[in-house]
Amino acid sequence: MNTIHIAIRELDKKVVDTSKLAETVKANKEQTDQTINALQKTIGTLETKAKENENLKSQLDQVKGQLQKDEEASKAQAKDITGLKANLSQSVEAAQKAKETLKQLADQDKELKDALKSLQETVKKNKADQDNQMKRIEADMTHPSSQSQGDKGSVQVDQTGQVSVTKPLTAPTDHQKENTTEPQAQSTQKNEKKSGEKKEGKDRSLDRSNEGKGKSLPKTGLTSMGAVIGGLGTLISSIGGFFFYKNKKKG
Repeated sequence: MNTIHIAIRELDKKVVDTSKLAETVKANKEQTDQTINALQKTIGTLETKAKENENLKSQLDQVKGQLQKDEEASKAQAKDITGLKANLSQSVEAAQKAKETLKQLADQDKELKDALKSLQETVKKNKADQDNQMKRIEADMTHPSSQSQGDKGSVQVDQTGQVSVTKPLTAPTDHQKENTTEPQAQSTQKNEKKSGEKKEGKDRSLDRSNEGKGKSLPKTGLTSMGAVIGGLGTLISSIGGFFFYKNKKKG
């Protein structure tokens, strides 16, 4: 950007210098034309006198030679003026193109800044959503609603990104042991009945504990991470395609 500004200033300076030089050449040509007119008048006077005095013929020839030189110089100055005008036009055109290029670069810079700002806002929003999802998953893993703190089990993630929790078997509590234990003084029939109830209670306990085994946690966190990455890729591709199309169209 600074290089373009410097180039524009140099072009503007060149235009000014060229204009001054053209004015100087024009002034010199006008002065030469005045000299030519004066010499022509002198020649006319000398020719008149030559008729009267043959000695003035040599002086007349000298003046004619000087007149020819001045005319050639005037033609050369006219060519210089034409070349200077062409250079001036080229300099003005180059300066205009440089200004247009600078404006295009400024517009592209603004568009890139706007796109970057939008991308940063999207990343910030997606990160906040991801953090909230991960917090909810951690809260569900740390404080499950259907199990006690001691039964939260182990967390596993398979190759497909599926999250699962395996809960351990629930051991009988002291209260269950008391309910399944009878004094040895009772009859054999009651002991067998209680033993059956004890076995049935354990089976129900195992069934309840096995209900949570292999249960998959929601894939919200991982799915959200994938969505964030995919969304960023799509947005970056869209921005790149937009500028490629725009530059191609301008070209």
